[in-house]
Amino acid sequence: MKDQAISLTTDMWTNKSGKISLLAISAHFVNEEWCRKNIIIAAKHFVRRHTGEEMTATIENTLEEMSVTGIVGLTTDSAASMKKTARLLKIEQSLRSANKKEVTIPMDVCNRWNSTYLMLLKLNELILEVNETICEMGDNEIPVFNRNDIIAIRELCSLLRPFYEQTLKVSGKIDIIQLIARPQFRSII
Repeated sequence: MKDQAISLTTDMWTNKSGKISLLAISAHFVNEEWCRKNIIIAAKHFVRRHTGEEMTATIENTLEEMSVTGIVGLTTDSAASMKKTARLLKIEQSLRSANKKEVTIPMDVCNRWNSTYLMLLKLNELILEVNETICEMGDNEIPVFNRNDIIAIRELCSLLRPFYEQTLKVSGKIDIIQLIARPQFRSII
């Protein structure tokens, strides 16, 4: 698990008698097929005090032992020791799903200028989430976007952007013929 964007979750569990504690560490990432993967990296027997410093040391040692790099987020409960662990690891916490806003991809409409560009632009922005959703659905009939698809989407966005920009300039103008003759339009044709 090197050179990937990996988000961690970690939690401390203690049995009812308080004699046995485990620190669990899980990794979450998107693999080469654009499917989300969740892996338990470790469940460490924890005999030390449950302080942020002790948990940070255990997590850092575990990540080093497992050659895990590319950590981009950490999700924990709200225990003070876990909050301190997040600060000590210097990881910016990921957005909680409750705080994410719902987004949609605009439809391509054949008689609406720029709808293809706007659809591809939003799809490019949300491609990982779209692939995750497809994988979660478990429907093998719907293919996920592969690297070639993503490259094609990005190239199409680059190609269509000048048309989008010029359309915005033309929109609402009375004398469209005069605007069409402008050099900006000649440069994109």
